[in-house]
Amino acid sequence: MKIEAITSSEIKNLEKIIRKLGTTYSLRYRTINTKDINAYISHQIKIALQDKKNIFLTAKINNKVRGIISLLFLPWDTKHFGFKMAKIEHFFSIGDYSTSLKIKSELLSELIQIAKMKKIKHISCRIDIENLSGIHILEKYGFKMMDSVVTYIFFSRKHTFHPLKTIYPVRLPKEVDLPYLRMLAKNAFKNSRFHLDPFFSKHKANTLYEKWVINSFLSHPFYVAIKEEIPIGFITYEIYDKFYNFTNFKVAGRGLIAADPRAKGAAIGLIQRVLNEAFLKYDALEITTRACNYEMIKIIQKFNLTLCKTQFTYHKVIQ
Repeated sequence: MKIEAITSSEIKNLEKIIRKLGTTYSLRYRTINTKDINAYISHQIKIALQDKKNIFLTAKINNKVRGIISLLFLPWDTKHFGFKMAKIEHFFSIGDYSTSLKIKSELLSELIQIAKMKKIKHISCRIDIENLSGIHILEKYGFKMMDSVVTYIFFSRKHTFHPLKTIYPVRLPKEVDLPYLRMLAKNAFKNSRFHLDPFFSKHKANTLYEKWVINSFLSHPFYVAIKEEIPIGFITYEIYDKFYNFTNFKVAGRGLIAADPRAKGAAIGLIQRVLNEAFLKYDALEITTRACNYEMIKIIQKFNLTLCKTQFTYHKVIQ
């Protein structure tokens, strides 16, 4: 087995790996042309390769690519926490469980060594639960599970839901809302993976989500649930523009939702608002929450969304 870095000119050699990566999208969205998905993945890899801080490695057996791992530098996280951070984005192989274990072990071992040379201090990896060989290799090399999340999907052409009774009005945010929104974010995510990982300071973990809210307030769709004009909850999400450019399938997701625990019903109004918007603007809307957030899961299920993926998040400190 040979482990080596790849360049943009070698993407064509990743055809089988890209098809394997593409199946995760195909299973989730189903109606999209497979060639369009593969073209999107190829483009994303090509763009990532342009940043010299990123690492892409392949495993070759008999001169054929049988595995890939990528480590993407996280500039925003690095600036916030004050040390170099990166995430494993691709971690796939071709072969049965036993073969995949060997391939992924070699890939991850080499990746960690390169990360050390680049003085990266912290690596994270969000991995699908069906990637058992990947999970087992992460654990073999000292990665610790810090979180588990579930993602539900709403297809605007397929799903229907009966409007639920809402208690609190939902509106667009105002600048005067920001202090309340920052406090909501701080309290709602105080048990996040960043808080649970002892490598991060509690202060930095708290302010992470406050900054996330401010950035989303300025650049992403954002709605606020209010009680007597005081924000008691919010929801924000991103639009996958690059994915749409290749597939002509508009998806929204990767957001945050939070509500004051004393404001029962706030989350219902927030989710209902974005689902109504999804009918008009998007082909699909994804809502992700922690797998242990049972109250939020109950609310999501009331709207007839479909569970589409479950993932674990792992962390490793590079010594």
